[in-house]
Amino acid sequence: MKCTKTREKEVDFAQLRTRLLRKSRRYGSEAEDLVQEAILKLFTHLAEGAEIDNLEAYATTTLHNLARSRWRKMVATEEFDEGMTVTEADASVHLEARETLAAIDALPDHQASLLRLVAKGTQSPYDIASRTGLPLGTVNSRLARARARLRDLTDS
Repeated sequence: MKCTKTREKEVDFAQLRTRLLRKSRRYGSEAEDLVQEAILKLFTHLAEGAEIDNLEAYATTTLHNLARSRWRKMVATEEFDEGMTVTEADASVHLEARETLAAIDALPDHQASLLRLVAKGTQSPYDIASRTGLPLGTVNSRLARARARLRDLTDS
């Protein structure tokens, strides 16, 4: 690799390659390929007229980004097994859910209606307040009382 002038600075790509190889030791057997690809990208950007202030920092960042993108592409797979399609039914979870829903029904309507909204996926008290038209403080206090009462009902 020869020396090249960029932005009034002379760059020795052989030295840059050596420094990148030193920094890429942790990438193991792929280190040399990653360095080569990083320098190729650097050359491409320079040929396109890109103004790069710090070539070594740019090349190092490119090197690390290339390594990350390779890691992301490596997907661990395992052989499909017929046993993977069967999910065991957990009756205790279903019973607990049924008991909880029955306990919600036993709450006063103003508390039960808010907990039903939570059960359907509305998680933010602010969202519940805007849906119901209640003040945020009222929603928070009713939810706190409803949860406390629900705990009492389900623990018995």
